[in-house]
Amino acid sequence: MENQGKLIEMLQEMKEIAHSQNNYLTKNEIANYLGDTVLSKEQLQAVYHYLGESHIEVEGYVYIPDRIEEETSDQGDDKREKKEKSRRSQNLNMYQEELNEALADLEDIDQVLLAFLQGEESARNELITLRLPSVVEMAKNYEKRKVSIDDLIAEGNVGLVAGIEKLYQNKEDYFKDTIINKKKFFEDLNSEIQQAIENFIDETTESKDWEDAILAKTNLLNEAAKYMTEEIGRVPTIDELSEYTKISREEINNLRGLSEDAKRVADSSRS
Repeated sequence: MENQGKLIEMLQEMKEIAHSQNNYLTKNEIANYLGDTVLSKEQLQAVYHYLGESHIEVEGYVYIPDRIEEETSDQGDDKREKKEKSRRSQNLNMYQEELNEALADLEDIDQVLLAFLQGEESARNELITLRLPSVVEMAKNYEKRKVSIDDLIAEGNVGLVAGIEKLYQNKEDYFKDTIINKKKFFEDLNSEIQQAIENFIDETTESKDWEDAILAKTNLLNEAAKYMTEEIGRVPTIDELSEYTKISREEINNLRGLSEDAKRVADSSRS
């Protein structure tokens, strides 16, 4: 846990590098970024999954997004939902226990903050670790937004690292003549964390809305094609489908391309 702040920082760096590489990373690149940090197989999978949540493709890893199912009267679905909530609750409890163990070995936050603003590199990672519990509490405020709490915490941690870096660049606003404006510092830091979480929720919601719209239009095209085939005795042309569904020819071609891409991904995952 003493390296947790450093790991979070490395994840942020990986995201930035991936964005410069068309949102793509190889497993060897990830291993190089991790350096001497030793992770278990499960922890590495969690890193790949987190990058996938950030729309980054990892070579050789098939990203399957977490979905929080809608409440339903079906007993089987209820059991699965309860089991998933229990798993996430257990993970959160374990994470908080690890944080408590790490915090027990750290100095008073006032001393750490002073050392950080004076430029001590070691204090930076300590400050990150000290603020991790606050990220958990802030993430809990968004649990009803149908986004995984694990992902909210991870994104909040990224905001924490980025926020600390940003505030250090403007340290004169918080530190002058050995006097620290601690209240303003942590208010601004919490604002950065909150913004990171909310941006992630917005991106995830927009992505899901886009996926739902694509699915709806694809289903419409399939149903229209079946109906028109029965009516005219042959497979309709794209122009005929466009006229019937009021979906443009260009968009129909794009939807067909997406369907073929999805089929290839499914086929490759089974092979």
